[in-house]
Amino acid sequence: MSPPWPLTRSRTKLSTPDNPWFAWEKADDWVNGGPEVLLANGKVFVTIYGPGHNSFFKSLTGRKSGWPTTRART
Repeated sequence: MSPPWPLTRSRTKLSTPDNPWFAWEKADDWVNGGPEVLLANGKVFVTIYGPGHNSFFKSLTGRKSGWPTTRART
């Protein structure tokens, strides 16, 4: 079995921020926020779009999860 990180196919474009409502976000380049997955208590939660790219993290003790963080351009 090969390791999971080598690329074996060409890239596939998933989305392009070309709709009119994206224009307010355009500075130098278009912003195309990516999805992020949160797995908690046997459930899967997916965020689809945000004003940048988001992520979830656990507390320092590791007991609480699902704290969101967002990176966006200004």
